[in-house]
Amino acid sequence: MSFVKTVVKPKRTYKIAESKLFLSLDPPPFDTREVVYVEYLGLRSEVHLGDGMLYVKDDFSWPCREEKGTLVCEKADDKTIQKALNKAETEMAKEGTDPLERREKAVELLAKYLPKQFKTLAPAVYRYFYDYGSLVPIFLVAEQLGITDVLIPDSEDTVVVESFKYGALNTTITLTNADREMIQDRVSIRVAPLSSWNPGISKFDRWHGVRVTAVVPDIARRPSFAFRVVKRWWTPPFAVAMGLAKPWEIAYLGVHWRRNGHVLVAGEPGSGKTTLLEAVIHFTKTTDNLALVQSIPELKAPQAKYYLVERVAYGAGIKDLPMWELVQKLGLRLNSKVAINELVTREDMYAYLTVAFAGFSAGATIHSDTPEKAVQRLIDLGATEGHLRSLLPGLALVFMEKIKTARGTKRRVGAIYRWRDGKFHQVTEQEAMADPEVAKWAQIVEEAAKAGAAEPEAWVAIMRQVDSKSV
Repeated sequence: MSFVKTVVKPKRTYKIAESKLFLSLDPPPFDTREVVYVEYLGLRSEVHLGDGMLYVKDDFSWPCREEKGTLVCEKADDKTIQKALNKAETEMAKEGTDPLERREKAVELLAKYLPKQFKTLAPAVYRYFYDYGSLVPIFLVAEQLGITDVLIPDSEDTVVVESFKYGALNTTITLTNADREMIQDRVSIRVAPLSSWNPGISKFDRWHGVRVTAVVPDIARRPSFAFRVVKRWWTPPFAVAMGLAKPWEIAYLGVHWRRNGHVLVAGEPGSGKTTLLEAVIHFTKTTDNLALVQSIPELKAPQAKYYLVERVAYGAGIKDLPMWELVQKLGLRLNSKVAINELVTREDMYAYLTVAFAGFSAGATIHSDTPEKAVQRLIDLGATEGHLRSLLPGLALVFMEKIKTARGTKRRVGAIYRWRDGKFHQVTEQEAMADPEVAKWAQIVEEAAKAGAAEPEAWVAIMRQVDSKSV
């Protein structure tokens, strides 16, 4: 008996030129409320906003001609695009052109090798093969439309956008599995390598000012990505105006921070932990030093005198600069309050305790959903009973929550806890406002939020005025 093995090649349905990540050419399928125009390396795009919808339309059209009364349009196929890319990359390699650092030159070379009728397609080719395709215009209008997150979950094929102005927004950008793999390749080149050996990262992409969180198989069923836009300064008035915290909540935490108290913000991923921590550290006295020591440069504060970001060294004989070492050797020597964006390793935990026990305010975030789990997480990271006995009395433990509303997901403070009599107690508004300093700052923040004084310059002016009176 013999067996004949028949190999059936799957039909290739994916086409670069037809991918919505490559080009978005159809008119928006909804009534437009607002249109923002952006340009990236010569490719002009329109970002249309409708009710619960966002659409990117690229200002490009395929060359068309009339033949016997019929309009015939010529589209570039995958082979044409890939051929031009290969030739351009060969020339880039010969002359040492880095396509990320010399973007205009890369586009120029792509145009050189594309057929004459498709030369204006060069920016779109660059955007797809070296960047994040049609997601790029969304990053460019993030500040104007209040966009905080661009999400590509593994369970959905459609890109979702979150805006503090308009809530959750669906898009018409649908991705194939090949599109996901292309984004994975871009993240691996621009940010950090992704593979089955390193299936999850959370790193900063300096070209667009976004924090890229990505997971790929084996962690996720399909490659999934979250792009957090790190551009907006979350001052206390802005946090109140956006519903992240109530005036008394942010005032209580701010006063605690000003008094050299410690703040630990807990919650699930995407619940606004880092955002709230940034609002709290904005309360730093203008006469105090503040050092931000981070794995990802996402925390910002106008009072910060020092920004320290960990560095991985790739050269032989050059030492890494991990976050915990920066805290110990530099942060404390600067006599500063220190904020760390996340406690992930035992070294991070040790650095946090070092700041706290040196008598300075220590701020950080941690993944947890109950006070008990937060304490256990600290223990898992190396905190001893003696450490906790010293840390907990001076700690404000904040839990963030995510709730679904008609306008999308809302992030806000769920509860604030303080350690008393051997256990955590939830801080009430009445208790907080009984402190005259908290009541004063709650009024200041609320009035600033109503007056629109949410920008960092306006907040610093308020801080200087108050601090000058308290000297």
